[in-house]
Amino acid sequence: MAGGFALAASKRVAIVDQGAAASAGIQEFDQLAEGTEFSLGAGETIVIGYLTSCVVETITGGKVVIGAKQSEVTGGEVSRTEVKCAEPRLVLTAAEAQESATIAFRPAPSLRHVFTRTPLLLGSKSQPLFVEIVAADTNQIVRKLQSDNGRIDLAAEKVELEPGKTYLIKSGDREPLTIEIDPAAKAGGGTTERAINVD
Repeated sequence: MAGGFALAASKRVAIVDQGAAASAGIQEFDQLAEGTEFSLGAGETIVIGYLTSCVVETITGGKVVIGAKQSEVTGGEVSRTEVKCAEPRLVLTAAEAQESATIAFRPAPSLRHVFTRTPLLLGSKSQPLFVEIVAADTNQIVRKLQSDNGRIDLAAEKVELEPGKTYLIKSGDREPLTIEIDPAAKAGGGTTERAINVD
């Protein structure tokens, strides 16, 4: 739809890293599902980061279709770079190990390795988000945080997690998300580098 966007009922795979596109009706920090389509006006530029592939795209003009790992851009210009973003860790369950003589690992949906001390926690847009950050080794609550806009920015909250430590992110009745902070992690970073979906 020209000048606007169509939302797909799929898993959110990308985030608007920088800028806003008035003709598309999308803004910075909006999360985009695979299959979402929108058009940018001539000269309009937006930066989209993929949480699934750690690819950051700068797109100017044209029709954009959000893919699983990168966008399809028609009639516009796109440049891509890769950054370090939250990575799913690979795990092997005991049952899988017994069933196969070949060791095969799979991504764990609730385990992320993070390269920043100040993650950006994402829930549903415009919905309240409440989280507890718990130290995995002591089971002690580090902080309780709440937001009305569906995102909690630990940098803005002045909360820095410790490099090399593991934390549980608890949010309502959802399965807790486990995040490992990289030993070399520092505070700050771009939106895509810090973004983690918690719902």
